[in-house]
Amino acid sequence: TYIAVNDDEVLEAFQLLCRTEGIMPALDPAHAISYAARLAGTLPKERIIVVNLSGRGDKDIDIVMKEILSTKYEMLNNIKAQNLNDQNMRVLNLGH
Repeated sequence: TYIAVNDDEVLEAFQLLCRTEGIMPALDPAHAISYAARLAGTLPKERIIVVNLSGRGDKDIDIVMKEILSTKYEMLNNIKAQNLNDQNMRVLNLGH
């Protein structure tokens, strides 16, 4: 059975393993890590999940950083736009 995960889930799994285990996975097994993390939430705590990590994440770091930074940049732009919109609304409300 194949289970799909999206790019955002893969990047989250990549970062999760880096943060929690100090392991930089390749993007291929990051797909499996993503699903394993999702699956773990549905299993009893005593169950063990094994994920085989192949490849080296350092080869994918440029792709990962580009995606993470572009996502964060987009989020910051959205926040900035929302703040400007909020400020404009306050200015408009002051005029009444």
